[in-house]
Amino acid sequence: MLFGFTIARYGAQSGDLTSLRIRARRRFAWLLPLLGCILLLAPRAGLALNQVDSGFDLEELVRLSGAAPDPGAGDLRARLDWATTVAIPPQWRREVPVHWEVAHAGSGHLALSYKEGRSVISSRVVGGSAELLLSTVAHEMGHQIAFEMVEPFNGYPPQGFINRAGDHFSDIREGWADCVSRVWTGSRQHTLSEARGCPHDLAHYAATLIDDPARLRPNIKPKASLTPLSPSPSPGPSPSPSPSPIEHPLMNDYTDDGPSPGPTAAGDRAAESMPDSFPRGLVLLIGLICIALIAAGRALSRVPNERLVEWASRTPVRPRGVGLVSRLRKKISRHL
Repeated sequence: MLFGFTIARYGAQSGDLTSLRIRARRRFAWLLPLLGCILLLAPRAGLALNQVDSGFDLEELVRLSGAAPDPGAGDLRARLDWATTVAIPPQWRREVPVHWEVAHAGSGHLALSYKEGRSVISSRVVGGSAELLLSTVAHEMGHQIAFEMVEPFNGYPPQGFINRAGDHFSDIREGWADCVSRVWTGSRQHTLSEARGCPHDLAHYAATLIDDPARLRPNIKPKASLTPLSPSPSPGPSPSPSPSPIEHPLMNDYTDDGPSPGPTAAGDRAAESMPDSFPRGLVLLIGLICIALIAAGRALSRVPNERLVEWASRTPVRPRGVGLVSRLRKKISRHL
């Protein structure tokens, strides 16, 4: 009886247990759709990397990338590999493979990107500050994305970006690369050739374009070319042949190209101010004088020595100025 009483006192009937299960299911039913949304959005959230609002934060970038701490400038090759891991999202490293080199980028350049998928970073940048290095690597990757993913594959950014940028940049290709750098690293440094960095709203728009390679992936991939692409003087996209010089990184805040590169702007102005050659009139005058002197010398060399001695002996030797004074006196006396 006691055991039966205990069951009756503390036990539960099967109907009560069923109602509890129903209520529990109703209470937590909203968790299932929420978990589904989280699972669906998680892969896409992993693709998106937007540091525009947070700014440059080295510890956060290293944490998000899963890379080791900065190895320092002792091993430049290892540091460049570290920078590409930290500054470039993994999906973009897979989508657009780039051969990164630590080498001299040419006079006036800190970095250069080539159409065939090669980027050269100077040792000055690789051995510099972490922000300088990471922003430069992200900037160069922006050029590589334009070469590989944006038709007609001549280095110009997507048309929507060009339309929104307006006249903000002197070179829209450099502006695009600066915006990619700001999206991925949060750094506001910019190429020396640009008066300003990538603006806040435009950087957020660029973030929507590069959050997933599928947005920019063209239907037809460009053919591999060993010819580097060079900037075109025309305002609109047009193919041209040579490296994309970047006066990079971001020399206004940090020091190229600067990835602007070749002769610097000051060097170009100095070269323009220097004449290419002497004036032709001056060259002609000097030539005539030389011919006259040579002709006079040759004529004098033909005169016999006896005649030269006779002429010299007939020439009166008088004090300097005496002949002129006497002639003036005679002329004045005649007038008087």
